[in-house]
Amino acid sequence: MSEPTSAYRAYKTWVLEPLTEDPAVSVVIPAYNEEWRILPTIGAIATHMSARGEPWELIVSDDGSTDATASLVRGLRFANLRLLTAPRNAGKGDAVR
Repeated sequence: MSEPTSAYRAYKTWVLEPLTEDPAVSVVIPAYNEEWRILPTIGAIATHMSARGEPWELIVSDDGSTDATASLVRGLRFANLRLLTAPRNAGKGDAVR
């Protein structure tokens, strides 16, 4: 098997090791009933952002989803991924705020 690429190493580090400095970038994903899209979206964003080589965090703001969106995100347990949950749906603007 070949040596992992630097992009993969950066992604793995982001997943496993909490930041030791303030993030240069915070990516916020407002989500409402996204159980079928949230995991591929997180994977694509995490892969791209990790390859940039700067400290960053990902925040998923669940806007009162009634599906498995929040539990899927919670189950990832990535070191630099935070989940914020609203008790009820209040719209994208509220989720981002």
